[in-house]
Amino acid sequence: MEQLLVEAGVTFKEWLVLATIGELVAIKNDAVNQSEIARRLLLDRRAVSNIVLALDRRGFLSRYPEYFGPAWRIFLEEKAERLLARYDSAIANLGRAASNDDQGKARWAGDDA
Repeated sequence: MEQLLVEAGVTFKEWLVLATIGELVAIKNDAVNQSEIARRLLLDRRAVSNIVLALDRRGFLSRYPEYFGPAWRIFLEEKAERLLARYDSAIANLGRAASNDDQGKARWAGDDA
């Protein structure tokens, strides 16, 4: 999976943040903030903040000041949407393959008992 993400130009955590933003924006039909992303991924806000800043600098996100309070409204840019659309099924397939492999290993481990 890491090799596929290197080709995509993002790290695994960056991918998770982008995918999570996409999911949350689809659910809310509005921008998200770093706290929502952090809660969803069970990461601390500082880690999410650093990832969001890096993605923003590379043109994957847009950030705008929140109307109420000290937060950023975060949207995916077209660049991120294209990346997610291009690699989403390949990464999901890798995840399913890994899950199936883990189940197979568990069956083999059970046979030893």
